[in-house]
Amino acid sequence: MMNVPERKQANAPSIAADWLARFAAALSAQDAAAAAQLFLPEGMWRDVLAFTWTIRTHYGRSEIEVMLRDTLARTKPCNFIIPPERTLPRWVSRAGTDCIETILEFDTAFGRANAILRLVPDRENRMLAWTLNTNLQELRGHEEAYKRPEAQEDTRDFGGKSWLERRREDAAYADRDPAVLVIGAGQAGLAIGARLRQLGIDTLIVDRHARIGDNWRTRYASLTLHNERHVNHLPYMPFPPTWPVYLSEGHASQLVRSLRRRDGIERLERYSADRRPL
Repeated sequence: MMNVPERKQANAPSIAADWLARFAAALSAQDAAAAAQLFLPEGMWRDVLAFTWTIRTHYGRSEIEVMLRDTLARTKPCNFIIPPERTLPRWVSRAGTDCIETILEFDTAFGRANAILRLVPDRENRMLAWTLNTNLQELRGHEEAYKRPEAQEDTRDFGGKSWLERRREDAAYADRDPAVLVIGAGQAGLAIGARLRQLGIDTLIVDRHARIGDNWRTRYASLTLHNERHVNHLPYMPFPPTWPVYLSEGHASQLVRSLRRRDGIERLERYSADRRPL
């Protein structure tokens, strides 16, 4: 027999699935008022591009209802699921509040999206949304796929150009302009550059520091990331599992410098201010 805590955890998936079914039905019917009533009166919905095409937090049922009235017809959210291969709904403590935390996936008219839902009981013991975070993951027709660099025709020619020579020519941009210019070769700049590269978009990253990672090295020695390692991975290069939970400035600067050297994003380069002023 299960004890009370075990029974509580065992019921979490069915509670989350019931809420999601009612929420998906309300959105499908474009019933903004019904969807808003599934939130606590003080509930919050933070949307990152999925519904509003911006980054915005909506507070309370009235704001959530207005947002949905403005976006449902255009967004057409559908196919809501609780992905079985990801962490399943479970009771957790967030900011001192016990809640059921659930990962969701769904589609919109524009692409694939994810969500994080947190449910808490109201005074009548109804499970309602405390917070919902929705994120557009990728645009339909522009899905990301890992692409290995195509072999050059002279790869097997011992008299041909080396990989390093081709990379330097490519990074010089002597015969073209980049499609995208990213200012700042820190963790965010390198990450977006790597993603754009995989989408086949010619990208140049510039930085005022002399070396990649100097934006970390030049800070105080005890600096660490504020978030845990597993939520800060770089694209195509996760942090080693043996590294600390909270990475130091030395760990971060080492890996962001290494990212530039990885196969598949060799077009990325940086120019310090003394080489090419912005």
